[in-house]
Amino acid sequence: MPAYSLIVAALCAVSAGPLSMAPVEPDPPTLVISNVAGNVEVSVGGHDQIFIGAVIGSLSRDVSHYLTGLPPLLSNHVVIGVGIGYPDGGYAVSIPESALPAGVPIYAQGVTLTEPGLSSTDVASFELPSPSTGG
Repeated sequence: MPAYSLIVAALCAVSAGPLSMAPVEPDPPTLVISNVAGNVEVSVGGHDQIFIGAVIGSLSRDVSHYLTGLPPLLSNHVVIGVGIGYPDGGYAVSIPESALPAGVPIYAQGVTLTEPGLSSTDVASFELPSPSTGG
């Protein structure tokens, strides 16, 4: 079983409530991508309580609904980072630009787990300049 399938299954198990409960739609999180000193920083936020935050990435913008009731997630994603997010700063992960392919669109999505459930941001993209274009 691929690692991302295990993460999705674990998040489902944690967020699953009694079967008789109607699903509650949590507020959608926010995603911000920025370049900071040779790194790409991706931050997830937008909640007024502590949350579990994750950043996933893919070379494709395709999304899938893995299970009924879950938000759409990038189909062929890798987990870039997982951690605790706070109301005043969210959760952020920093990736060295040297670890990312230049000249190729990279798609990112934020995922959060709060008391109401699992939610995801819209898919955003960024592209590092290829060395031949210089910028």
